[in-house]
Amino acid sequence: MVYRHPTVRAFEIDEAQLRQLLGERTFARAQALQRDQHVFDTIFQEATLRGSVVGTWRRIYQVAASNQAGKLAPSCSCGTPGFCQHVGAMLLQWVRDRASFATGGATDLSGMGYPMPSAQRPEESLQDELQRLLGHDTLPHLREIARRRGVSTTGRSSKIDLIQALVPVLSSGDRIDHTLASLHEDGRRVLDIAQLQGSVAPAYDFAIREGYRALGWSDENVPIAELLDLGLLMTEYRQGQGPTAYRVPRVVVARLRQLDSLARPVAAPAQPERAYGATRDTRPQLSIGELLLIVCGEIAGGRVRQQQPSATQPTRPDLARFEVDPDELGRGENPVFLARERPTMRLRPEAGLFADADLGRLSTQIGQPLEAVAFAAHLLARLGIVEGGKRWAVYEDSLLRVLDRPPGTRLALLCRAWREMNDWGEMRLLVGKSGRFQLRCYRGISTSFPQLSSDVLRARRLVASTVGRMAAGVWYDFASFFDRLRRLAPTLFSETTSTYSFGGWWLADPDEPPESLHVKKPIDWIALRSAIVAAILSGPLSWLGLVEVACEGDSLLAFRVRPEAGALLERDVLVEGRERAAPLVVGDDLTVLVPAGTPDVRVYGALTQAGELADFSTAGLRYRLSPGKVQALFEAGVTVEQLCSFLADRSGGALPEAARAKLGKWWISYGTARLYDDLTLIELADDLLLTELLAATSLRTQLIHAFSPRLIAVEPGAVEKLVTELTRLGHAPRLMEDS
Repeated sequence: MVYRHPTVRAFEIDEAQLRQLLGERTFARAQALQRDQHVFDTIFQEATLRGSVVGTWRRIYQVAASNQAGKLAPSCSCGTPGFCQHVGAMLLQWVRDRASFATGGATDLSGMGYPMPSAQRPEESLQDELQRLLGHDTLPHLREIARRRGVSTTGRSSKIDLIQALVPVLSSGDRIDHTLASLHEDGRRVLDIAQLQGSVAPAYDFAIREGYRALGWSDENVPIAELLDLGLLMTEYRQGQGPTAYRVPRVVVARLRQLDSLARPVAAPAQPERAYGATRDTRPQLSIGELLLIVCGEIAGGRVRQQQPSATQPTRPDLARFEVDPDELGRGENPVFLARERPTMRLRPEAGLFADADLGRLSTQIGQPLEAVAFAAHLLARLGIVEGGKRWAVYEDSLLRVLDRPPGTRLALLCRAWREMNDWGEMRLLVGKSGRFQLRCYRGISTSFPQLSSDVLRARRLVASTVGRMAAGVWYDFASFFDRLRRLAPTLFSETTSTYSFGGWWLADPDEPPESLHVKKPIDWIALRSAIVAAILSGPLSWLGLVEVACEGDSLLAFRVRPEAGALLERDVLVEGRERAAPLVVGDDLTVLVPAGTPDVRVYGALTQAGELADFSTAGLRYRLSPGKVQALFEAGVTVEQLCSFLADRSGGALPEAARAKLGKWWISYGTARLYDDLTLIELADDLLLTELLAATSLRTQLIHAFSPRLIAVEPGAVEKLVTELTRLGHAPRLMEDS
C-alpha cells in the first residue's frame, strides 16, 4: 500500500494535465523558467504550494496555488489573473521534483509559515543580490540609506539610478568594515541572529527577538530600524499585513565577526579520526578536488556503470529519497499475511548514480567511505560536469572552468552546490549500507509527520552557516554545539511540537533492537537530530576539508574548524600555501603521479589537458600523457620547452631523460601532416616577386607555406591587410573566390 497524504490529492496533477491547463505558450515559458532553476523557496503548507520565481529582469515573483473545492486556485505577485508562467513554473517543479518542497506545520522556526529555501536559486553575484534586495525597498528609504552611507543623491531622481549608485558603496569591503566597527553591540547581535536564522528562512522581527532570548541576551533594545537605515540589513519581502522578513546580504555576511559562543572549546584529542567507515590513517588524505577528479576520470573512461532504476514503488512523502528494500516486499505472498506476520519493513536510500559494485570498488581503491564517493558523483552532477541518461556524458570544459577558478571561489562554489543538493542527503550516512541504523516503518501506515528530507536540508544549511562563523584552529565540544543549535532553531530541533508527531517510522539498531529510536519519544527525537548534525560534520564538511572530527566509535565527540570553512560564507580564504606540496613524480613512460594532498588543483587541470587519468590510490592520482592531447596543446601554442619546464619545475627539476626525449619526438613529429579546411592561395607572376614581398610587407608573418616561388598559402584573415599593402606598392591583386 502506497501512503498518500490526504491534502496532497488535490495536487496530483501530471505534466500532460498541466500543459493542457496552462496552454502551449504559457507552458513553454514555464518550462524554460523551471528548467533554468528559476524556482526556489518552495514549500507545501496548509494545503497550499508556495514559492518564488525569478522572472524578467531578475524580478522575484511570489507565487501560490491552493486547493479550493478540489481545484487549483493560482495567485502571483505579477498581477496576471489565472495561471501565469510563474505559477506554471512552480507547479512544474512540483510535478518533477516534489522532494524539493519543504513541508510546514502549525509551528516552525519563526512560529508561523515561511518559504524555506529548497530548489537552487540561480547563481547571482554579491552585487546582483544587493540590487535585488534594494529593489524591494521604497525610494524615500533608499535616499535615507544613501544619506547614512555618504552617497550623493544629486541628479538621481529615479529608483534605478539611486540603486546603481548605492550598490558599489554597499558592496565595498572597506566601507562595510568601517560601518560594522561603528555599530553598538546590540546591532552586531541582530546581524548575527538574522544571518544564522536566515540560513533556513528569512528572519522575522519577532524571530530575531526570540533568538536574542535563546542566546541569553535581553531583547529590550533590538535596533532593526538602525540596521535597515545603514543598508546592513534589508527587507526580503512583506507578507501583506503580516510581519516583514529580513535578510543580511551575502556581501555583509562575508565581513561579519567570528562568534566564540557557538560551542564550548575543549582540549585537542590525542588521536583524531574520521567517522562513518573510514579508518584512522596518518598518510595524506585525498582532497575533495582529487576525489572529484577520480570520479570524473572513471566516468569518462567508461569504468563505472549507472545504477539501474529500482523496481520498487516510491515510499511516502515524508520519506522522500527512500524506497522499500526489495527483500521486504514479499512478492507473491498474501498482503494480509505480510501485515500480520511481518508488520514492519526496512527502507533504504534511493539508488545512487553508480552501480553498487563500482561504488564499492572505488571506495576500496581510494580508502574512502562509500558515501564519500557517492557524494562526489552527485556534486559533479550538481556542477553540470557529468550527466546521466542512456550514456554518461562528461563535460571536460566545465571541469576545467571549475579547476581554473581561484581557490577560495572554487571552494565556495563546491560549498554552495552541497548546500543546495536535494538528490543526496546526510540520512544516507545513518541508514545506508555503512550506516549505524536501519530505517523501518509499518506497512500501510497513514498518519501525519514531517518531511524528513526537507528537515535534513534545513539542518545542513544551519550547520554550514554556523560553522562558517566559528574560529578556526579550535577544538569544540559537539554536545555544546548541538545544544546551541537547538536554541537557535527551536522548532527544527524541537522534541515537543506536534509538527514532529510519531509518523510510524523509526531508526532501529540492527544489533540491539531494544535500542531503536522512536521519534514519538522526546529523548529519541533529540538523539535523531543529534545524529543528523554529527553526520553533516563528519560527512560532507569533513570531505570538503572544512572540519576535522574526533570520534569514539560512531559517536562524534569534538570537531575543529579549518580556515577554509570561511568559504561557506564566501569569505576570502587561503586554500593553497598552508603546507608544502610534494613534488610530482614523472616516469620514463610519461606517467605523472600527483601525490595525495597536493593543494594546487590547477596542476590537475593542466594534466587533464595533456593526458588521461590512468590510475589512483591513497598515494595520489597518476596521469598518462597522450600524443593526441599533447599535440592539441602544441596546436594551442604551448611549446615542448614550456611543457618540459612545467613538469621539471613541479617535479623538483628531476625530469627523466627518456620522458624529455619522448616529448621531443612528439614535438618534431608535430605538424608533419596538416589539414586546412579554410585556406587562401596567392599566385605570383614571376619567381622574383616573392622575395620582394617578404621584405616589404607583412607577408612573412602570415605565410603558411610556399609551394613554389609563384604559389604560396597565407592565413585567410590576412587577406585584407595584404591587399592594402600590395596596392600601396603598385601591385594590383586580383581577388577570386572559389564557389
